[in-house]
Amino acid sequence: MTLAQPKSPVTLYKYFPLQYAQMFIEEGVVQFSSLSWFLDFEDAERGDEFEGTRKYFPTGGLTINNQTQGQTFTDPTRSFQSAAKERDHIFIFSTSTVLDASLAKAFATSSDEIVCVELGDIRKFTLRLKTALKRDRRGISKTFMHGAVSYYAFDGPPMENWALPERIVMQKLLAFAHQREYRFAFSTKADAFAFQNVELFLVPENGARRPRPVLDESLHRLRPKLGSMSDCCRLIRF
Repeated sequence: MTLAQPKSPVTLYKYFPLQYAQMFIEEGVVQFSSLSWFLDFEDAERGDEFEGTRKYFPTGGLTINNQTQGQTFTDPTRSFQSAAKERDHIFIFSTSTVLDASLAKAFATSSDEIVCVELGDIRKFTLRLKTALKRDRRGISKTFMHGAVSYYAFDGPPMENWALPERIVMQKLLAFAHQREYRFAFSTKADAFAFQNVELFLVPENGARRPRPVLDESLHRLRPKLGSMSDCCRLIRF
């Protein structure tokens, strides 16, 4: 089952600690993080061990066709997973289509005040973001995309999505559906979203978690500056 999000929201919302919200409005500092960064992040609202991965584990087990031996069998012990190969080079900036004080509370990980920035002019923000990425040699504007995230359950067939990194990037587990995420994404590699630019795995379903990567923050977080956003944003306190 996949839960689709509205495609053209009128307004977007970003939940921040107050100091970062002020930097966003006053200077247009937009913090992008790589897919791998969210794999490494341990916070329940931000971290996701399946970020950039489409997992399929149907009820009753995975049906496997052995073409070499001409056999079909069901494996109840492993899931099929397709991961965007360029996880280190695909960056996302997440917003939400809903204004909700409970989301602000969920994103609070310290004593810092969590506030919300309302993006009232999405078109203006998007154009400024694309311009900033063109100025930054690391940001390849041709890979830039944005849209609502859709949500899926493990037993939902991935269909053709397993081979399409740009769709994998725009999907998350149903457990995150309350966030109603709308994300902006780009890659520092031109072929990151190419057809079948993925890694395929059969993963044992024994409850073991994949080891967290050790990441250099300077390589996995990019901060383009758009200039003052005060003409299309406002600060909301809860």
